[in-house]
Amino acid sequence: MCTKIEQQSTLKDKIKVFANQVDKRRPKSQLRFLQKVFYKTHQKFLEEYKPYSSIDELVETGVYDCLTATSLYSSILEILGFNFKIVETNYHIFILAYVDGKEVLLETTDGFTGFISNKEEINNRIIKYQNGKPSTLLGRSSKYLEYDFHLLNEVQGYQLPGLIYFNQAVKEFNEHNWLTCRKLLDKSNKVYNSPRVSEIMNFVIMKTTEKSDNQMKQEADIRSLGDEEAVFYEH
Repeated sequence: MCTKIEQQSTLKDKIKVFANQVDKRRPKSQLRFLQKVFYKTHQKFLEEYKPYSSIDELVETGVYDCLTATSLYSSILEILGFNFKIVETNYHIFILAYVDGKEVLLETTDGFTGFISNKEEINNRIIKYQNGKPSTLLGRSSKYLEYDFHLLNEVQGYQLPGLIYFNQAVKEFNEHNWLTCRKLLDKSNKVYNSPRVSEIMNFVIMKTTEKSDNQMKQEADIRSLGDEEAVFYEH
């Protein structure tokens, strides 16, 4: 079985080989080339969507979520020299690329209609991502942790590992594995200081500290969490 370092090296090697292959047949139009890269990347690497999936799963089986898929796309776009930025909202992450004087939104979880170049549709998508709640983004009804802020932040590539740690912390949160969740939140915070970390950390600290049942119940009621799920980057 491969170690994490070996898996990361394997993914980097695959990305470099893939980028070199698609670059050999680069069209004159940058927009057409970006579209080609978008769909071929999905066909090559991404097999099945699963919330809170890890980089390991992406390497081994092609299982992905919007965060790991965005991390993959950003690596490929950087190698190929595209101008782009990564944008996060409360419950989602996506890419905005700039080619031939146009802005293009890349919805990395959608290998069929995720290449969006229409300006009005891009604006509508961003509004949906920024203001939508998990139930509308996911297309299902669920209890969830509602944050006290509305993010629309640019994320740097080096910060993505911190978000991946946070996504895994959310998975442990939802399974009530408080100690593991807290460790992952600490790792996340060292790489990328996101306001989401403190939102969830406050509750996790309460769960991992010895307190009276009445006090814990009172604080849980104040936080309005109860048995709710925390939701992070899901499509």
